[in-house]
Amino acid sequence: MTQPFTRIGSRDTFILLRSDIPVDGMPDLFLVEYAPANDPEQVRMMPVTTWNKEMFRPLHPLVCSHCGGSGKDRDRPVKPCGYCFGSGWVNCEGEPLTRDASTADALLQVSRLIQELSQQANKLNHPRVQALFKEMETEAIARSETQWRNGKGAGPSGQRHTGD
Repeated sequence: MTQPFTRIGSRDTFILLRSDIPVDGMPDLFLVEYAPANDPEQVRMMPVTTWNKEMFRPLHPLVCSHCGGSGKDRDRPVKPCGYCFGSGWVNCEGEPLTRDASTADALLQVSRLIQELSQQANKLNHPRVQALFKEMETEAIARSETQWRNGKGAGPSGQRHTGD
């Protein structure tokens, strides 16, 4: 069995069977083959761009497969998940990491912070953001060099030491 994926926003779990499947006659189009985890015989396909746009993300092995890591019951979102007791995490045997409500809340907050940080890191890796950082760095270097050239020197009579 391959790694399970989940779609952010819904708690459905999917299994990625194959990715980057080329399409004859369309060199720019690649497909992804996937199936719902609860019915692996029902194979579906979609373009890779759609797969990425709909924010399918890999499901961590320790994330509760019943709630998708949200810590909330699927049928009654007001109630905590009955499988992980609201923490969103299970151990390798599928049992909840904790049965204590305060520890479960703390685990849920930590997992949300981890998700938030990973989203921020993904935003920083965007090519436009990288180009902006490079531009800002170049401007800062030019600004400091201009300040150095216009400033007073440190040598005798205020002249700059530039040679041997």
